[in-house]
Amino acid sequence: MPHSSSLPAEEKTQKHEPASEKHIRDVGVIVRSYVHACVLAVSKRLDHRLLNDGDPVFGDKISLIGGHNRKSKWIPNSLILPEFNYHIDAGSPIPPISGIEFHFLCGSHALLIPHNFSKHSIGFGFPSIPVFDSLSRITGIGMKIAVEGCMHGDLDNVYRTLQHYEKLHDTTIDLLLCCGDFQAVRNEKDLDSLNVPHKFRSMNTFWKYYSGEAVAPYPTIFIGGNHEASNYLWELYYGGWAAPNIYFLGFAGVVKFGNLRIGGLSGIYKQPNFLKGHFERPPFNDSTIRSVYHVREYDFHKLMQVEEPIDIFLSHDWPVGITDCGDWKKLVQQKPYFRQEVQERKLGSKPAAQLLEKLKPPYWFSAHLHCKFAARVQHGEDGPVTNFLALDKCQPGRKFLQVIEIESEPGPYEIQYDEEWLEITRRFNSIFPLTTRSANLWNVRLDKQECRQWVRSKLQARGARPFEFTQTVPPYNPSQSVTYGSFPGHVRSPQTESLLQFLELPYLLDNVSQSSEVLPSPPRGSVEENSEDIPIDDVDELEEDAVDCENENS
Repeated sequence: MPHSSSLPAEEKTQKHEPASEKHIRDVGVIVRSYVHACVLAVSKRLDHRLLNDGDPVFGDKISLIGGHNRKSKWIPNSLILPEFNYHIDAGSPIPPISGIEFHFLCGSHALLIPHNFSKHSIGFGFPSIPVFDSLSRITGIGMKIAVEGCMHGDLDNVYRTLQHYEKLHDTTIDLLLCCGDFQAVRNEKDLDSLNVPHKFRSMNTFWKYYSGEAVAPYPTIFIGGNHEASNYLWELYYGGWAAPNIYFLGFAGVVKFGNLRIGGLSGIYKQPNFLKGHFERPPFNDSTIRSVYHVREYDFHKLMQVEEPIDIFLSHDWPVGITDCGDWKKLVQQKPYFRQEVQERKLGSKPAAQLLEKLKPPYWFSAHLHCKFAARVQHGEDGPVTNFLALDKCQPGRKFLQVIEIESEPGPYEIQYDEEWLEITRRFNSIFPLTTRSANLWNVRLDKQECRQWVRSKLQARGARPFEFTQTVPPYNPSQSVTYGSFPGHVRSPQTESLLQFLELPYLLDNVSQSSEVLPSPPRGSVEENSEDIPIDDVDELEEDAVDCENENS
């Protein structure tokens, strides 16, 4: 659907009357906002234009960002349908919902059409044959899952967005999934393990949830990306509570939520480090602070052992080749830097593509590239379909959040250990590679069926709820200046220790004796720069500068 950065010329000069029945039929309004405002986008059936993403509301006018040059345009408040409960109140703060796409994964060629409004309307109707039929509407009877792209530590705004969405649509969100760059920074010392330029390092808001000052209003599951407090995620390598009600899926993992199985692979793929073991230990140097989040064959191989159906899978970077299954031309128009990689079929992760082919989950969500991209993967002529969606980062006017509904058993729901994944974890822990050498993947001695039955009996005796959250370092206190001194190195998480004791496995994460092959920092100016990273500030601003240069030279 084409986007317009301004109103047609005739509409700019026309005097608008209050909304009529024709307006009700022909005008669609999506409620959007960010932090203290509510922004309305207007869609006209005549040309299917969408005035997308906005500035705060001031008085009786609505500011709409103009697109590439971000110039504001104004439209009169008389265009707003009085029948629609849009909750505009310029005098009081309104939580943000910028970036929510109420058309729920409709593919790029499935046109969105306006819908008659009522007080509790979602906002738009749909074509008779949407691409993702099961996601084209909210029925109110399934599990409602919110999916977020790159969190970048902005938990407050994401949670407030969802709370506003719930009030707006009189519904309840059951679960939030985050596709990486979560940035679980507990205190200022954790910033030393965050691969972000110093000028962009910030505490953000996760520390509030870690300290107990705030509590996550929704069960939250996240994977790691390439901008993480890697020292903390290493404590929770097998998965665990990063804060109350906020669960890290581990470097690789599968959990259950209700009757759904949710799997994920943390990090991004870089071929030179794929076959290595997990040799990095905190404190990280200039090299290991990057390599620590590179996907390893060992974790990928464990996920390849999963045989039972996965409902949702999360990865930070995209499966390579996924662009073949969506509107890649529109993607490279928005992100010209990706054109060569898309055309050469190099954009994305090879291990993720193999997992997609093996697991064939109905839903696969990613982030990393700071844009929204939908694709539909048909596995064979008569095989299952995977609905893929990549989302942006949490910022004003960005498509960072999606709400979907999946058929499920009635709630309440809770995060639980997955029996098959615990069996795989137990079988493969004996070959956990802790140096630069790769794992001997075929040296697994435990019998699969015997191990599965052993895990089943243990879960039946104890229950499947993960072990309780425990703080391992002091949380950030903005009112106090704290000197942390020298880096203490690895800290053992009681959660991880309890899980390993439950599985009768040794604790290896602080095994320094086997990590003597840690690579030194590369010399400054060497080829190992941060080339795999998406800039933390705003990749789109850099791309827009490039587009400006191209236009000047053309």
